[in-house]
Amino acid sequence: MIRKKKDIQRQKIQALLAEPVASGGGQISNLSPEATSEVIMLKSVYIESSVISYRIARLSRDVVVLARQEITAEWWDNVLPNLDGFVSPVVLEEISLGDRDSAERRLQIAECFQSLEVNDSVRLLAEQIVAALKLHDHVLPDAYHLALPAVHGIDYLVTWNCKHIANAFMIKRIEKIVVANGYEMPVVCTPEELMEEI
Repeated sequence: MIRKKKDIQRQKIQALLAEPVASGGGQISNLSPEATSEVIMLKSVYIESSVISYRIARLSRDVVVLARQEITAEWWDNVLPNLDGFVSPVVLEEISLGDRDSAERRLQIAECFQSLEVNDSVRLLAEQIVAALKLHDHVLPDAYHLALPAVHGIDYLVTWNCKHIANAFMIKRIEKIVVANGYEMPVVCTPEELMEEI
């Protein structure tokens, strides 16, 4: 049952990534790379789904998770206000999954950020990352989290996903792919690593 539910969720994300992105409603709009460069004046940060999840989750009894929650809260309150924050349709889809109340809280705090456009350049770069690193299809959203800020010229990608995104073994290989496609690699880091003054 859980496996079937995860397969349905994966299909929804893949369908979202395959389709052209329509303008978002409410306070969130999808920005093209050209529009993004006009909006960005402060240093910019792409906020990956795991950071939003840590920000609103109930305090954990696990000491490692609790430490990450406290670091995320401190970063969110003290560092993020000095940055231009961005999300994406991929982030919004991921944080809408799971428990309804928690999903609503995640979506509420994401509403104040603009959403980057998933365009053909983003799709191509994400597919190249997956192919070059021989990743499984289920990590395709992680490749999009890497491709989106690169294509849109975002300075930082902040994440707690240290398996496929903030992974020192993979990041140099990913950077080569990004640069070969004519983009600059964003600085990939955890909230803890982005605590210093920007």
